[in-house]
Amino acid sequence: MAIGISGGAVRGGIVFTGDGAMATRIGKIVTALPLLYNTVMHGEAENILADSQDNYVPVETDKLRDSGEIVLIPLSGSKVVQAVVQFGRTMPSRAYALAIHEYPSRFSPPTWKSGVTIQWTKSGTGPQYLAKPLRKARAKMSIRVAAKLKVGIAVIPGAFTTS
Repeated sequence: MAIGISGGAVRGGIVFTGDGAMATRIGKIVTALPLLYNTVMHGEAENILADSQDNYVPVETDKLRDSGEIVLIPLSGSKVVQAVVQFGRTMPSRAYALAIHEYPSRFSPPTWKSGVTIQWTKSGTGPQYLAKPLRKARAKMSIRVAAKLKVGIAVIPGAFTTS
């Protein structure tokens, strides 16, 4: 095991040595881990999107709710992707999505009814329709992700067998 400081960060690494079978099993885990992680995080993003659409997005029409999507962004130099939940990717829904999320007011873009007192169609919906479910999900996300990765790693073919 090696631990050092590089670029202001503490970094460490482990080099496995030993029989070929052990190295093969570890190699299978390392190869499968990015896809497993991406799958788990995509599931987290799906849950956040569903919670937002079901419980927080105000519905005047279905356009805002239906504009919700998950975008996978590859991280540079990695097989890992970032799962991003977003609303209103295309115009004109982008300005509307932003105005509603960030507390609409008389200064909001003209995509909102200027000067009109907003009557949300369902109690609890309205501003921060994505931030609220994200904060709620984040509270225990690391525990859920770790548990799912543990289960996923345990079923990687050949990772925990001697044959």
